[in-house]
Amino acid sequence: MGEIDGRGIRVVVLVEGESDRNALHALAERRGLDLAAAGVAVEPVGGAQAMGRALERFGPGGAGLGVAALYDAGEEGAVARCLERAGLGAALGREDMERLGFFACDEDLEAELIRALGVRGVEQVVA
Repeated sequence: MGEIDGRGIRVVVLVEGESDRNALHALAERRGLDLAAAGVAVEPVGGAQAMGRALERFGPGGAGLGVAALYDAGEEGAVARCLERAGLGAALGREDMERLGFFACDEDLEAELIRALGVRGVEQVVA
């Protein structure tokens, strides 16, 4: 739970993996956002199939934190099933999932970062 341990976190943004977390942190830093100060943690869950366990752990039935997520569009069905199992709706479409704070990246998140920052920006982040 790295970022979440005793730091006043109110919202957890679930992402599929560590590279996704790194991409979000890099983007936040580039935009001058201090996620921890805002009460936000980014938590890699180990793939879209694991979103359900993360919802149980962090959501209303677990730690009681606000939960949002970014996931690759190709995993939309798996994420929808996790939300359904968590009791957050049935037959959820993309708009329904977005209302819950779960957003699909049509390109994978790392590709979206490259698109948003450009090659030079990504090189600066890596440096």
